[in-house]
Amino acid sequence: QPQNQFAEPPPRRPNLLQALGLTQDQVRQLRQLNGSLQPQLRESERSMRQAKEALEEAIYSEETSDQLIQERLQIFQKAQSEVAKNRTLLEISIRKILTREQLFKFKQLRERFQQKPKNNPENRPNQIKRPIQKRLGRPVI
Repeated sequence: QPQNQFAEPPPRRPNLLQALGLTQDQVRQLRQLNGSLQPQLRESERSMRQAKEALEEAIYSEETSDQLIQERLQIFQKAQSEVAKNRTLLEISIRKILTREQLFKFKQLRERFQQKPKNNPENRPNQIKRPIQKRLGRPVI
């Protein structure tokens, strides 16, 4: 499919260190923070993905039980909670490092790059996603 040569390229993420005007001390603190909290966050996100896959597998498998689904649902909910906790800890720690002006600019940049195009099917709230279909290699319903 040929690219439209007149289409606007997607916005590029700015270099946050430059965009926020961080001091050398702030850069050092953020790097230290990133090194200490990111591994926990990545691990909790990995666990949540695995728990979600296990839950979907229980829901859509040929033979399943309500008890198994409930057990896997509880594991998934616990994993979700852990991700939320780790993200919150990271954001609180970042907030403590930034000045009021930097925090305001950070929030603006974050909101700008978290927005998704409205016509993207991934953003339709009533759309049912069935990623398990691909893993099973057959339609589920």
